[in-house]
Amino acid sequence: MVIGSIREFNRAVPFVPYEVRMNGGETYPVPHPDFISISPRGSFVVIIDKHDRPHQLNALLIERVSPLKQLSQICQTPRLIRTATSPESGGSKWTPEETANYAKHAKRTRRKRERSGASVPFRLSRI
Repeated sequence: MVIGSIREFNRAVPFVPYEVRMNGGETYPVPHPDFISISPRGSFVVIIDKHDRPHQLNALLIERVSPLKQLSQICQTPRLIRTATSPESGGSKWTPEETANYAKHAKRTRRKRERSGASVPFRLSRI
């Protein structure tokens, strides 16, 4: 049964991202077990997509469940993958060119916010 397969994928250690394919051809990636919920009787599944929208799926219409080949199938932009090693998090695994591009983007974004009058997060300074 497909619901049993989904439960096995969720309990796998280490967790492997997978996708749920429907009979109509739609696919729903599951990057983490927190993004999916199964009803107690297994009659339907709720999957939260990357835009934070819920999709309620009838279990009878699920065709198959298969592991994703690459992380890029979930995160289409490399920035999402590299956020854990960004300069703010203390990591320095970016190349010098990537670090410079990130700094330019952050500076440009900060200026746009200041010009538009949007709230700019304040920084604490030592007294």
